[in-house]
Amino acid sequence: MPEQQATTIFERSRSGRLLAWLRALSRHLLRFLAFLAGAAWLLPILLLLGTGWLLYGHTVSRGIFVVRAPLVERLDAPDWFSGEDLYTLEKRVRAVDGRPLYDTAVASELASALASDPWVSEVRYVRRRFPSSLDCEIAVRKPFAGVEAGNKFFVVDRAGFRLPMPPCDVPPAGLPAVIGAKSYPSGPGELWKDPAVAAALFVLSQASDIQKLTGCQDMRVVAADVSVRNGLPSIKLRTAIGTSVEWGVVYRPGCEPYGVPAAGERLAALASLVSELGPDAVELVDVSVLPAAYRPRQ
Repeated sequence: MPEQQATTIFERSRSGRLLAWLRALSRHLLRFLAFLAGAAWLLPILLLLGTGWLLYGHTVSRGIFVVRAPLVERLDAPDWFSGEDLYTLEKRVRAVDGRPLYDTAVASELASALASDPWVSEVRYVRRRFPSSLDCEIAVRKPFAGVEAGNKFFVVDRAGFRLPMPPCDVPPAGLPAVIGAKSYPSGPGELWKDPAVAAALFVLSQASDIQKLTGCQDMRVVAADVSVRNGLPSIKLRTAIGTSVEWGVVYRPGCEPYGVPAAGERLAALASLVSELGPDAVELVDVSVLPAAYRPRQ
């Protein structure tokens, strides 16, 4: 009889523990369900994030939305580019090949890579084109003149940026020369910071229409001689026919003294004189002051 009573007590204790465990489990489940009910708004967000992550992994693994062979859509006047120049530029463009197009930094990195090329004067735009390419438009610098320095000629563009072309012993073919500069060149892609060189390039750009104005192809400017007068650069132009044009002192824009003739007035006076006398009859034309003076050819 005592053994039967002990067994009954043991069974009741075990059933009580089981009942207590079930009650505790039910309480935890109820709390969990209450939490889910309160955080139900999180479920769509978690579902969306999970789906996006799976899609991203799928597209990257399959090569979708990954930059492939970025396209330089338009390159302004690249006729003077060498094969090495084109290869270098293409190498800069392909630096972002294989990058995810989702990455918003891809466009800015490509723009920075292109802007670092000494041939590039402006990156006009870089746009992502889905699904897997980049479009960009750049403007490149054009050879304008050869500046003499240290018995070598260095090619610069109209603004005075040195171009990545090897220096030569003679003036570059088809380009006017700047003679008499006392400074040495900067690195490729950098501005030649010399007021005399800047003045010569300014006058050359203004005088680029001399042939059209005079109606004589031999009046093409082939050189600009630079000297210093009262601390300011002074320019004399030489033409293919042998006629020299004394342009005179070049002042900084906005600092010209009263009465200094403008570039258009000088060119008009030169064209009138040459048309009247003939280019072969004139050795020197002085347009530093107006009216223009001249020296006949001997």
